[in-house]
Amino acid sequence: VLTGSLSLPLSRYPDGTDRAAFLDELLREVRALPGVERSAVVHQLPFSGNYSSSVILPEGYIPPAGESVLSPFTVYAGADYFEALGIDLKEGRTFDSRDVAGSQQVIILDEWLANRYFPGESPLGKRMLYGTVPGMEEDQEPYLYTIVGVVASHRHADLVEGEYVGAYYMASAQRTGSNPYLVVKTQGDPLTLVEPVRRVVTRLDPELPLYGVRTMQERIDASLLERRAPLLLLMIFAGVALFLAAVGI
Repeated sequence: VLTGSLSLPLSRYPDGTDRAAFLDELLREVRALPGVERSAVVHQLPFSGNYSSSVILPEGYIPPAGESVLSPFTVYAGADYFEALGIDLKEGRTFDSRDVAGSQQVIILDEWLANRYFPGESPLGKRMLYGTVPGMEEDQEPYLYTIVGVVASHRHADLVEGEYVGAYYMASAQRTGSNPYLVVKTQGDPLTLVEPVRRVVTRLDPELPLYGVRTMQERIDASLLERRAPLLLLMIFAGVALFLAAVGI
């Protein structure tokens, strides 16, 4: 899986409609490249160092006394995102062409969050309250998102992050940001697609660079550096100690 960053300047892409139109055309051309199986956009890519979290609650949910309010990972993802990263669909559907600005606001939960708020039952069709808290707004409809799917839980920051707090996904076409990641699932070595993908971006906008290009494996490896470096030092010092002990004997 190949990934790269885009930054759409507000001077040329002033609103969500302009950004969505550019990304739709970009994905159409990238998907047509030989060797590309899937392509998608996402605004919070795992192992990228770019994360967001926010409180979200089921409609009508009243937290029990003493319960800490969860702030799960928040991800704006496009169609084919889960398929591109190999994140299994457990129930319902993923995002598709129906999920655009002006249509019903939809949301996908990961399995952990679904079990947390809807134990022993299907969450499909139920609604989640996002962007406000119960009682703060007289009209909650603009803040309600209908659950259309449940996907497998997975790590976001690194492979050994602490206590997991769940994740939820919103359709990027309904909340189009200006700094998306491009995700490309390939049939072979993803690095062979770097230049073809860059040429597509340049053809659509000559002033727009594709930067931070890395494979997902490279991102995962980088997330473990903080733990690998101390381990390497420990091994070196252990080797020196063993050598000195052997000399002493």
